Amino acid sequence: MIIVAATDFSTRSHRALRQAGLLARSRRAELHLVHVVDEDQPADLVRMEEREAQRVLVEQIGSMPELHDARCYPTVVKGHPFDGILRAAAAVGADLIVMGRPSQAIFARYFYRDHHRTCHSRWKISRADGEQRGPAAL
Repeated sequence: MIIVAATDFSTRSHRALRQAGLLARSRRAELHLVHVVDEDQPADLVRMEEREAQRVLVEQIGSMPELHDARCYPTVVKGHPFDGILRAAAAVGADLIVMGRPSQAIFARYFYRDHHRTCHSRWKISRADGEQRGPAAL
């Protein structure tokens, strides 16, 4: 099994990473921690954010007990957050996407409505609040 855990480094994302880590350990799954850097900004700033995001992901893997003994891979991609998460999931052949509860209604509307067919036909999505969407439960 391959799991993608999307993070924006918020508290909601932190809970999702912990949940994903526990699941990855119990299933002996690969866990890809994915952060998306907005590329609609100056190139120097994008590069700086990519480096910093990579550093934070590696730090989280080392410091979060739920990620110990899990096969974790830090991944930073550029683009729009919604598309970046889906591209990262497709690139690794993910079976499950775990994410924190969206903080903004626009995120929920875009990701869960506009990408409804794409997500539901390819991946099961689990939010840290326990709501699950997508193909049959694991």
